Amino acid sequence: MVKSMMAGMRKHRRNSYGIIIVVLISILLLWIWTGFSEEAFLIDDNRTQWYPVIEKAYEDVLSEGRIYYYNFHQMKGMSIAEQGYYGVMNPFMLLSYSIAHCERIQLSTITIYIMIMFVLGNIFFYLACKRVGCNDRIAVLVTLLYCTVGCFATFYYWYYVYNNYFIIPLLLYAFLRFGERREGYFAYGIILALDLYMGNAQYACYHYMFFCILCMGLVFLKKYRYLLKMCTNVSVGVLLSLPMLLLLIEASGDFGNKEGFMGYPVYLFSLLLHSFVPNGILHKMHLEFTLLGTNVMSRRDNLALYMGTSLLVVCVFAMTYLRTWIRKIEEEVVDNKITKVLKNIWKTLPKAYQNLVARSYEEQVMIGCVIALLYFMSLMSGGIVAVILSKMPVIQNFRYLFKAIFVIAPLVNLIVAFGLYKSKGKWKRAAIVLSVLSVCFSICNTYYTIQETKSLFDMRMDKTYAKEKKYTLDMLQKAGIDYQNYRTATFLKYSGVNDECFDYSKNLTRNFATGIGAFALSGYEIATSAERLEEFGAIYSTSEFLTVYCNADTVENLFFSMIEQSDAVQKQLIDNGVKYLIIDKSNAEQNHMVMQRGISIPSSDYEEKIIKEIEAMPFVDVEGVSALNENYDLIELSGVNSLCVDDSMKKVPIIAENMQTLSFEADKPGIYRMAFSYDSHLRAYIVEEGVKESITIREADNGTILIDTSDMYGKVCLTYDDKLCKMGFVGEGMVSVFFLMVLLLFMRQERVEKKQRIN
Repeated sequence: MVKSMMAGMRKHRRNSYGIIIVVLISILLLWIWTGFSEEAFLIDDNRTQWYPVIEKAYEDVLSEGRIYYYNFHQMKGMSIAEQGYYGVMNPFMLLSYSIAHCERIQLSTITIYIMIMFVLGNIFFYLACKRVGCNDRIAVLVTLLYCTVGCFATFYYWYYVYNNYFIIPLLLYAFLRFGERREGYFAYGIILALDLYMGNAQYACYHYMFFCILCMGLVFLKKYRYLLKMCTNVSVGVLLSLPMLLLLIEASGDFGNKEGFMGYPVYLFSLLLHSFVPNGILHKMHLEFTLLGTNVMSRRDNLALYMGTSLLVVCVFAMTYLRTWIRKIEEEVVDNKITKVLKNIWKTLPKAYQNLVARSYEEQVMIGCVIALLYFMSLMSGGIVAVILSKMPVIQNFRYLFKAIFVIAPLVNLIVAFGLYKSKGKWKRAAIVLSVLSVCFSICNTYYTIQETKSLFDMRMDKTYAKEKKYTLDMLQKAGIDYQNYRTATFLKYSGVNDECFDYSKNLTRNFATGIGAFALSGYEIATSAERLEEFGAIYSTSEFLTVYCNADTVENLFFSMIEQSDAVQKQLIDNGVKYLIIDKSNAEQNHMVMQRGISIPSSDYEEKIIKEIEAMPFVDVEGVSALNENYDLIELSGVNSLCVDDSMKKVPIIAENMQTLSFEADKPGIYRMAFSYDSHLRAYIVEEGVKESITIREADNGTILIDTSDMYGKVCLTYDDKLCKMGFVGEGMVSVFFLMVLLLFMRQERVEKKQRIN
């Protein structure tokens, strides 16, 4: 009895030690790969798209005590909650922001977020390995294999791919932990609800699919209660995240088919070949390896497909498991007994099914994982699953088939863990040796993959984000730009090169205007209505990739737009308050991507032509031209309206109190025009002697806002009020609490099992 108790306690301690080892290894690997640089993961979209908005949104938490969900600084006003990927409703993002802004922490919010996802994903993956039977050493080894798969390191500039890194192992562990227990009727639904609030509808949808496949696999194996569990958990997940789900469905109508669901398939044989080729190391050695024309995101480096030897080991285990059947079939095929082969298979199936039904719960879950793996491989390769999903509403607007690899990676590695647990003898020893060697290669490969990915973007950053903000504000003040009452519009010189290839802090493209509290037409936003784009479509073209998401236009497009529709350009400059045109004047030699891609270089100096066209306009003129910095000129216009004007079109100064609230002083009753897009959720009220009173707001002919103060005057506030967003924040809080309860259930169940082992 005493020996049994001691053995149980030792096993519990080993499990605790295993988690500590996994955490330490995770931190060590992060240090090796990033050096804990302040902004290690801030490139491309992480820096230019999400970060300025996330930081601004959470700054308002400190100053206002609440998170806002609308952004007036970009695109004449835009929601930052309904698409989800800005993360304003993500509790882990709020946690990351809080940690990043501790006095002694010198890391960015997104860097902290990725690190949290990485560590938590490794912990739950390790625990899942333990649940399928692996001992501590094997569990740690396979966790190391999972740490070093290529897809996450290749696409770390989409911070939300790490949602998969965490959620899939968490779901697997929960499935294995709760088993037949009552908690299984709601716990998975709480995790799935949290998943949607974490900010990416596509991955959350894939995770629901994954959960349903596991449940239906168990139903097929005569565990019929899992049909009820599937229904209850999907219901719990949908109900708890219903506000977010409705917001996403509402936004999906504006997605259109801009990118294409069926884009970038990865075929299975190509995946198998490239999965164990360390292209990160090869690229460091200036070597190329590409087979079968595989092309992910127009990149031929295949860094995303690397899984070490995990996929290869899975194939070996599968062949080993099926070797008896394979030998029989080979013998009979050689004897030309095809009919006999089919009859033998038909006779064997009932017995094989009964064997599966009789297997342990953990083994049956792994069967579900194999089915899920085949499902997502079919999706990724453009197979029957992809064809079916491409016909479904909302889902057909998801982007890129290859993204299924973020779901596949944890599944492949858990199957490896289970295979190592079940195998014996020389096969097991060979697989372990292969895995150890793979880990050694993969750690190096991941390091070089991160460096290679970073080199894809000619960001030219020599300052931290905080220093960029200070530099840009100083630059705007020095140039005399009134960025609180007028807009800027940036125009690049080279068509086909995104704005992140330029010195980003020296212009106001993408979402940087939000970070510094300026107003701009630019803003990278995928779910933008065609009507909204048309409001400034004569200034920013909507026909090219560069501007279809409202990053910035090119000087060439602006010039030809002025030639072809001069009146429309003039009207939109006036109505939208665009007083400042920031014109790129850099040389092609200053941007290696222009030279590398062979992008056409303008043969004409369009800046001079643009100035002449503006001077020819009857109501708008050029007030001055100056050098904003070494790469950009500033053209200041006269004759345009400010962002707020009264009845006589006189400038009325506005104050941005936060992201979603603007105010101005109405010194007389009347109609005030604000150059922001009308939205049915916008509300206006007047503050008179401390009392708020709603006032009329309506849409102008040009899509902007008219505010009628009637017989009142005083401070007027314009804000955004969407009940779904408010309900979303309430739902996020509830789900966060419920998720903590699920974690407590994990711990409670661990204690119960510990007592059972001791007894």
